[in-house]
This record gives sequence, structure tokens and C-alpha cells, in this order.
Amino acid sequence: MKTIEEAASNYIDNCIEVENDECAWQTVDEAFKAGVEFAQQWILVNDELPSQSDGCVLVKLDDGSVSTSFILSSGDFAYNIKPTHWRPIERK
Repeated sequence: MKTIEEAASNYIDNCIEVENDECAWQTVDEAFKAGVEFAQQWILVNDELPSQSDGCVLVKLDDGSVSTSFILSSGDFAYNIKPTHWRPIERK
């Protein structure tokens, strides 16, 4: 699996024509990494709950463990768990 740095460099090399413009390369590199960081953020359950259309999501429990769950029609998480955070599961 590529690191974020390798993926950013590969993206720049294959998709962006920056040639010898170091400033443009740095801007694209930083933007790519910011997008990755945003996609990996956990959402506080107190701020927002996943919708039923999100399907199965990753959940973080108060002991730091990570599992999967989904929202029931009642608005509760399945499996009678009470997570502190959640985030979508990346689908490729």
C-alpha cells in the first residue's frame, strides 16, 4: 500500500502538469494531503449521526476500540452499542 506522500507524488506526476514549478507542486501536494486528512476524520456522535442510507459505518467506542455498526430506524446504533465517533467506510 502506498503512503500518503507516495500517492500525492504519483497524483501530481500523472495528473498535473507542473513541470519545474516548485510552488505549484507544493500547492497541489498540500491540497492532496489535506483531502486525505479530511476523509479520515472521525465525526462526533454528538455532532451528527450517520443516516440509514450510509449503511455500515466505522464506529469508535469510548475505550478506543473500533468496530462497525449502522443506524436503525429508531435512530440508535445496531448491536446496542454507544459509540463516541463514526465515519463512513471507504468504498472503492
